[in-house]
Amino acid sequence: MTNINLNLYKIFCTVANSKSYSEASEKINVSVPNISTQILNLENQLDIKLFNREKDGVKLTEVGKELYKICF
Repeated sequence: MTNINLNLYKIFCTVANSKSYSEASEKINVSVPNISTQILNLENQLDIKLFNREKDGVKLTEVGKELYKICF
C-alpha cells in the first residue's frame, strides 16, 4: 500500500485556492520554499504537473483541475 501524506493535498488545495505560493504560505504558516518542495513531491509521487508557474502566481494545469475537483 502506498504511503499517502494528506498534508501534501492540504498544501495543494491551499495553493490552488490562493493561486500563489506566498499567499498559501501565509495562510498555513509554512515557508514558501517548503511549499514549493511539497508541491514538487506531490507532482513526483503522482507523476503529473499540477501547476503552471507564472510571474503573477500559479495556475492549475488541466490535470491539476481534475485533482482539485476530486479533493472537494
